[in-house]
Amino acid sequence: MPYQFVGKEELGKVIASGWGKTAYAPFAKTLQTVVLDIISNADCKKLNDELIKTHVCTKTRNRNVCKGDSGGGIDKVSNGLSYAFGVSSFGANFCTGYSVFTRVSEYLTWIEEQTGETFCKP
Repeated sequence: MPYQFVGKEELGKVIASGWGKTAYAPFAKTLQTVVLDIISNADCKKLNDELIKTHVCTKTRNRNVCKGDSGGGIDKVSNGLSYAFGVSSFGANFCTGYSVFTRVSEYLTWIEEQTGETFCKP
């Protein structure tokens, strides 16, 4: 779990994966991945006024998550370990531009309460 990201606006890169729409088909036949750049909440607010603190926003030029990827995850690598960083929520049209994810670190207490687990807690 991404405890080290609690209360921080983390920038950098994340890896998204999903089975959603591709340029060639309504759904992927194999799991797709894409590297996305996290953008600041202030910059994302300029693109979509609905952004709240429990969201994390990414932007890319050519590839992105798309229809059918909602609920899929983004992972962030830190110190050689991969952490659940976000859950795909919504984004711009046409599967390019920005995407908004639910920020997992904002829900760690709830996850602990539901699962009884505290993986990787410092």
